[in-house]
Amino acid sequence: MKKLFFAAILAATVGTASAQHLKFKGIAIDGTRAQFTQQLLQNGFRLDTTLNVLNMAFNMARSLGDGDILGKLSFDNRDKARRIIGEMEKPVVSIRGNFAGFENCDIQLVTSASRDAVMGVVVEIAGDQRTNYTTLRDLLTTKYGDPRESHEPSSFAQIDYGTKSADGKPYFATFAAQGGTVTLGFSLFGTTLTYLDEANQRQSREDRLADL
Repeated sequence: MKKLFFAAILAATVGTASAQHLKFKGIAIDGTRAQFTQQLLQNGFRLDTTLNVLNMAFNMARSLGDGDILGKLSFDNRDKARRIIGEMEKPVVSIRGNFAGFENCDIQLVTSASRDAVMGVVVEIAGDQRTNYTTLRDLLTTKYGDPRESHEPSSFAQIDYGTKSADGKPYFATFAAQGGTVTLGFSLFGTTLTYLDEANQRQSREDRLADL
């Protein structure tokens, strides 16, 4: 009887741990880049063979040298520019496919360099920003409830005139989901959805702290 009791507890614990990962297209955001990419390909996505825009920009920065690129960037805050270059250096996997009724979306994986573990998924959707943002916001609110945090215009008609408020802060809405967060926002080319897994983000931070 005791063995059955402990076996039941172990099974429940394992089930709870696996359920803690945020899911994208029904796939738990976990495992290596190769493993997660394979699961996406099995779900109808395809590899994007075009050169990634961030990698292109980072390669340009490297060819010019850190000092030169920082001098050429039109940012008042040079620390911000350095952080952007740092983000460009992170490895990404570019994948394309249909998502949530939108065709030919760009999918990128956010990974931990220390463990080659997937921590998140970024979906970029081209097209009319106001229409796509309001459509996705309505769908996300239906699924997850009201945003946990947001910075949005008083009228969504203002999105036609830019994706940032007068103070320069980007518009966004972050929703709490089981195992992580989903953030709706903008890019230069369209609307973005960012899925971030809480457990793997926490592990990545612990790995970095262990190196210090």
